[in-house]
Amino acid sequence: ILDPYYKELRNFKNDKSNVGDKEGRSEENTKKTKIPYKKVVDYLNEKTGKNFSPKAKETKKLISGRYNEGNTLDDFKHVIDVKVADWLDNDSMKTYLKPDTLFNSSNFDKYKNETIDEVKARRKHWENKNNSNKGQFNGYDSADEQMHAMQTDLSYWD
Repeated sequence: ILDPYYKELRNFKNDKSNVGDKEGRSEENTKKTKIPYKKVVDYLNEKTGKNFSPKAKETKKLISGRYNEGNTLDDFKHVIDVKVADWLDNDSMKTYLKPDTLFNSSNFDKYKNETIDEVKARRKHWENKNNSNKGQFNGYDSADEQMHAMQTDLSYWD
């Protein structure tokens, strides 16, 4: 076919300089950037006492996704530090100190924008709130007393 449009299209398809990622980096430049999988996972393991593998396919996918969005090794370390400060000594939350929670696209940016001071303030708020409620049953001396009022005193529900 001698159509000039077809010839231009064929040349475009064969021209490898137009191939790259969605942010305009060529394949050549993308390949030169070494993603620090091992450093990120080793840091996570060091801070959590766990043993995640930097070779796990899903972990590599999550790390490369965030890294290719422009995040740095320091960003990964910040996210790990913030969530370790928030969750490590909380039995119900420490299970989430894992790559698929920390490096997930819907969580990473949120966590990256938290500070350790914010985490400490939030924890202090909830600890104070929980401590102020201990041993109290909405003004009653016991749960039984509160239950009795709930069952017999109609004004309880006002």
